[in-house]
Amino acid sequence: MIIRASRFFYDSKSVENRRVFELYGAHWPRSHIPVLPLGQGYIRTLSSAALDRGVEIKTRCSVDELIVESGRIKGVAAATDNGRKFYFCRKGVVLASGSFAANSQLVERFAPKLAKLTTNNTPYSTGEAMMAANKIGADLVDMEFIQCLPGCPPGKKHRVRFHNDVSNFVLVNHEGKRFINEDASRDDLRDAVLSLPQRYAFSIIDGQGFRKSGILVQKEAVIAREAGEAWNASSIEELAVKISVPPSNLVSTIQSYNDGVLKKQDSLGKKITPLTLCLKEPPFWACFASMTIHYTEGGLRIDEKARCLDKAGKPIIGLYAAGAVTGGVHGRNRLGGNGLAEAIVFGRTAGKSAAERI
Repeated sequence: MIIRASRFFYDSKSVENRRVFELYGAHWPRSHIPVLPLGQGYIRTLSSAALDRGVEIKTRCSVDELIVESGRIKGVAAATDNGRKFYFCRKGVVLASGSFAANSQLVERFAPKLAKLTTNNTPYSTGEAMMAANKIGADLVDMEFIQCLPGCPPGKKHRVRFHNDVSNFVLVNHEGKRFINEDASRDDLRDAVLSLPQRYAFSIIDGQGFRKSGILVQKEAVIAREAGEAWNASSIEELAVKISVPPSNLVSTIQSYNDGVLKKQDSLGKKITPLTLCLKEPPFWACFASMTIHYTEGGLRIDEKARCLDKAGKPIIGLYAAGAVTGGVHGRNRLGGNGLAEAIVFGRTAGKSAAERI
């Protein structure tokens, strides 16, 4: 696989896209804004490169079995719209089937306390290919480590990502008070929110932060507001009433936060950088900040050549894996944005190893 440079990755002529910001859970300002949202740029670029090379891309195929002959992976079996099909390989099989975040049974099995949470993954992130590999001897690692991001509580429908840029927002509880520094690790943020009696908080930004958040997040917010799952107001007091927290507490919280930004010393230890905004410009916005399952740290154990390993640490001949189907790459806490690096680096490594039959 050859990954080509493309305008879909990064438009250097755009002033907005040259801005580096701190993504939620990234710990440092080191993220860029893509030209196309939700991974579309990467998918278009890589799928175009594959099609240029004569690759046939099949959809609506659910791989649930690996074919093994004489101790070597020879292909896969898949459920399709036209019945069960078998696909055979000349050199190897690369699994890049994503996480198991949408499989509530597997989540409950490996991380019971997160079993009832929603997920922001596609409904197809169910882990069948991972478990098929495990069935023929591939080892699983770090399965209990699952990351979450702010999202809608169970029973609600609209997720608004005011949390994307750490410099824009604060988290408050149902008393209208901050309870954790917003640039903490994703695991610490998850546990802090789930420790609240209601198991959700609120993300709050101001008008400037709303404009910075981008058109897609703005659209999410407007749709959620119409459904009663996000709110905006001309004052902090009015916003507090809308989200049913004590107005005096929320006013005091925002004032204290703004003072800390101006003094460059936050009371909860959040890093204050030149990018950090005071929350002072109306309209002010709020949305639910429950926890939604975002990334499963665990999966198939691989080596530096992206070969799947058995429980004894030996490579399974002909089986490779890359991306969220793997485990052991990030440890128990993945930094925000590093999933892309993992997928691209190990995707290329896996393809190269399979082509060379390493």
